[in-house]
Amino acid sequence: MRACIAMARKGRWASLFLCLITSQVHAAEPRLDAAVRTVLHDTGVPAAAVALMRDGQPVLARGYGQRDLLAPGAAAGPDTLFKLGSLSKSVTALAVALLVDEGKLAWDVPVSRWLPELAEADPSVAALSLRQLLTHRSGLDLDRLEALLWPQPNAYTWADFLAGLAVLRSDPRPVTGFHYSNVNYALVGQLIQRTSGQGYARFVATRVFQPLGMDCTAGGFTRAGRPDLAQPHRMATGRPVPVRTDPPEVEEGLDAPAGGVRCSAKGLGRWLTFHQAPQADSLAALGLSAAGWHELHRADALVAQRFEPDGRPLAVEAYGLGLQFVGDDRGLRLDHYGGLAGISAYFAVYPARGLGLAVALNGDAPAARARIVAALQQALGLPAARAPAPRPPSPTPPPPMHTARLDAAQVQAWQGRYRDAWFGTVTLCPDGQGGLTWRSLASPRLVGQLARDDAGHVLLQWDDPSVQSDAWLDAASGDGAVTAFQLRAVSTPDFDFSALRLQRVGECLAER
Repeated sequence: MRACIAMARKGRWASLFLCLITSQVHAAEPRLDAAVRTVLHDTGVPAAAVALMRDGQPVLARGYGQRDLLAPGAAAGPDTLFKLGSLSKSVTALAVALLVDEGKLAWDVPVSRWLPELAEADPSVAALSLRQLLTHRSGLDLDRLEALLWPQPNAYTWADFLAGLAVLRSDPRPVTGFHYSNVNYALVGQLIQRTSGQGYARFVATRVFQPLGMDCTAGGFTRAGRPDLAQPHRMATGRPVPVRTDPPEVEEGLDAPAGGVRCSAKGLGRWLTFHQAPQADSLAALGLSAAGWHELHRADALVAQRFEPDGRPLAVEAYGLGLQFVGDDRGLRLDHYGGLAGISAYFAVYPARGLGLAVALNGDAPAARARIVAALQQALGLPAARAPAPRPPSPTPPPPMHTARLDAAQVQAWQGRYRDAWFGTVTLCPDGQGGLTWRSLASPRLVGQLARDDAGHVLLQWDDPSVQSDAWLDAASGDGAVTAFQLRAVSTPDFDFSALRLQRVGECLAER
């Protein structure tokens, strides 16, 4: 506070204003620090990044905990990069807005103007506009293609994406209204690449992150050059289990426009500021028009309305271009959630209040995220929102399924190499212990073991529990050998493999 008084005496009014609002947050810092550390301790989440904005200015950016449990002593700080999941979608929308301002793209023109190959793959997709894709109003359910996006890293390309669209064309799943789709954003990423002449990661690095001073990336870097990475952890029965460690070279994947951005706490603070108001210096640095900024911050598709038990309105939710808009008793809020295997994230801006907050965790723990968000809201002095009506209890999960190893006849019938037109080659080959292992050659993390239930049905159980999409294998047989098969989910899956049509193409190859 003494520094603020000194600024007042010198007439440095802009600096005084920032000093005063920063001091208000600093007064709450001990309580905030304690709250975040308590959440990490209680839940087992290894690390968190948090950022706060007051009066349109970033006032706090911090990291807490351990960024990687496989690297003892690897503390998270304000410069540690955390995966953001679907918070990436607002970055993608801004990238499109820049290209629209340049006349290289247009919001309401069929995307086949820039990607003519879509017309052959699927005319229904070719006829969609950027606005329909970004606001999740495409009218099509393309979620089956998410197997090309995750888990990362994988080797899938735009050619595989087109092949997948061509296959799904014969089995369309039309939807009405708002239907959230990561695949839509992967498609938009190709439009950005085609019209900018740069890969997605390079474009957002040079046209979004650098002009806004954001410490963020969407891939295309080496761990040697950027070792301060928060690695994802799956929260298994309250204990963090590393999902995977980034390879030495972190490439850009098809998933980048939908969920591949990483930011530090400092970068998140800058992102909050951009969404607060159309500031002249930021727009000039980006080369974005005020009209483009306002287009990004306009609600489009109504998502949901929530009501009190007595019928009074509680909240209205809508979606725009990579942003969610929520109106409740605290006013308008722009926000978005992010979640992938091993990560959770959230950011929110309250434009009328000049407030913003962001959190990223390296654990897939929505409850921990909610507790930290509540602590951040308290630090900003936000009033508590009216609690929604309690949800009905979740149904009791079924008892664990009893499974056993395949018998000798099943091993003989199923082993071999299979291929799908867009997913690529899968091998079902001996595991050295009398069973069979599934391996997806283009997606190396998709490894699983074949088992059977008491009735002899064949089941695929993934080695990586974060995939959460175990499936029955339904076979077509001939002369005792399986000639083709499809996958059928055991329960509601994270990945929908039902579109795969795997045909036998050969025998298992002998290991060299």
